[in-house]
Amino acid sequence: MKKLLFILLFILVTCEAYASASRSFDGTDDEIGMGNVHNVTTGNVSIGIWGKSTEDASFDRYIGKRTGANGAGYALGHSDSDTNTMAAYDGTDNAIATGTDKDGVWAFFSGTYVGSTQTAELFENSASVGTNTNTLVGSLTN
Repeated sequence: MKKLLFILLFILVTCEAYASASRSFDGTDDEIGMGNVHNVTTGNVSIGIWGKSTEDASFDRYIGKRTGANGAGYALGHSDSDTNTMAAYDGTDNAIATGTDKDGVWAFFSGTYVGSTQTAELFENSASVGTNTNTLVGSLTN
């Protein structure tokens, strides 16, 4: 009886864990809410995501926090020149690290922004592929 209860409990817990372990996206306006706080001011930011970009050469934001199209914040994404980017914005100036074209393949994209040096860096599959420093970038919060 004890063994049966353990197996039943294990199955129930395992099913629940696997059922809520991922999300399904249909590729049309998919979005994950990250809350309203993006106030990193002049601090550091690290973000990352597994993704598979497509050959559409448009601006796509994979993950990030930004107050509107021209506001302060940070984002990991895809540019209209068909390359991946890590960008930090203060509402006026930006530091944008540009990577390579990874269309049609799954890859791990991650980016960092170091506030003390105002440097954005982009990584693709854990390899650094681009950096950009702009000493005019101030607070990422407006």
